[in-house]
Amino acid sequence: SAGIRCGQDDAITSVKIENNIIVNNARGIIAKRGRYVTGNNFNNIWGNTFMNYIGFQPGTNDISADPLFVDVENLDFHLLPNSPCVDSANTTSASALDLDGIHRPQGAAADMGAFEYIDGPVQELAAPQVELSVSGQSVTVSWSQVPEAQHYKLFYAPSDVGYITGVDMGQNTTYSTELWPNAAFYVAVKACNETGCSDYSNIARVVIK
Repeated sequence: SAGIRCGQDDAITSVKIENNIIVNNARGIIAKRGRYVTGNNFNNIWGNTFMNYIGFQPGTNDISADPLFVDVENLDFHLLPNSPCVDSANTTSASALDLDGIHRPQGAAADMGAFEYIDGPVQELAAPQVELSVSGQSVTVSWSQVPEAQHYKLFYAPSDVGYITGVDMGQNTTYSTELWPNAAFYVAVKACNETGCSDYSNIARVVIK
């Protein structure tokens, strides 16, 4: 197994791999064709069993150090305050929001990995309440406004067993879309600000006939 495997063809000699934490795999990043590829930078590649790089050289701003996750055993991959990944990413290429919906950067620069470190108390937000209205195949999702919320994340899935990655809705409190018939869809919303996100709202279910 590898953290990132690049299956390039002979014409590709450069890819963009930035701001990742790639640790504790069999291998770190691999260029599958066995030739050197460039473009990796601002990554933490550490502790991979056999090699950290195959077909790549360490990027100028790559590091190799324990990322200091909060609790790996319980799958909490947020960063501790003294993590070497804090303020070590390329802010220009970083996503505007982390996986929790937190705005990047929170410090001098964005952080490597999926979660931005927050220095300070987390402000608890109430969960929104979601309602659905249906007209034919058109569905409108609306949710209550939450005080102190700066933006909302919409989650939806064709099954109640899990959600796709949340879609940032900004400050909007409604969303309309067309859904295909004879399938059930589940929708939930989180309220977010710079310190974190609320719990999920109620999970609303709709079936298009």
